[in-house]
Amino acid sequence: MKLENENLNESETPKLNIDAVSGCLYAFLYNCCIHESSWATVSLHYSKEGAEKAMQEHKQKALDDFNEMYGDDNEFDFKFGEHEDWCVETVEVLP
Repeated sequence: MKLENENLNESETPKLNIDAVSGCLYAFLYNCCIHESSWATVSLHYSKEGAEKAMQEHKQKALDDFNEMYGDDNEFDFKFGEHEDWCVETVEVLP
């Protein structure tokens, strides 16, 4: 799990700056199969805009991968994102 704006060495444990959180964080969530899987937290962010940016970057990479895989040869007429989903949710931070 990544934390926005964290500069850590590999040996350091990520810590939230609770004073900067103001009661909530924003989680970018991804579900790789809406029929058989559940949501996974991809990253946490201090701002909703940061979480939405991470979601759009992830979605664009998934679209690029989809186009590379199926591009001109989509004989089964697969639709991008048809069985997966992305979202941003607010997470309350308790003291």
